Amino acid sequence: MSAEDVLVNAAERGWVAVDSEMEKSAIMDMVKVFKGALLKEIRDDDVAGALAAVLVIRDGDVLGTGVVVVLADRALIGWMKGLLKKPVVEAVPLATITEVTRGVKEPTRRICNPNRAIFVRAAQDWELLCARTDIPDQPVYDLVAGLLGGTIKISDLQPVGDHA
Repeated sequence: MSAEDVLVNAAERGWVAVDSEMEKSAIMDMVKVFKGALLKEIRDDDVAGALAAVLVIRDGDVLGTGVVVVLADRALIGWMKGLLKKPVVEAVPLATITEVTRGVKEPTRRICNPNRAIFVRAAQDWELLCARTDIPDQPVYDLVAGLLGGTIKISDLQPVGDHA
């Protein structure tokens, strides 16, 4: 399988796991924006987990709108950086993740509304903001949190394209 197929499979699995047109559109937009940067980090032998659109916070710093792609052995977390808004992707080995929890990120001076979030404790602490609390939560975030935390294994997922 090619790296591009791995990315498409992760995006499709994320797309299927949402039930709002807004979230489906966000996933498609993130694939377009981050495709080049993600493909530099994805190998042909990778196994696709899922992809979700998120707001990325690392060690308390809001990095910006981005994406998380969970593969069999690592998560790729991407955000837009700099004045020219260049896509940046950082790999986080799943073996370095010590804790994954779901919760709510309360408003700060840079974040106006409370947001559902996936909190990831690893070499660096990551907060992946999913949706405002007044917007229905999407199953893709439970899927991503489970894959990151090891409570869901990629091998246990329904094959991509098999939605019966």
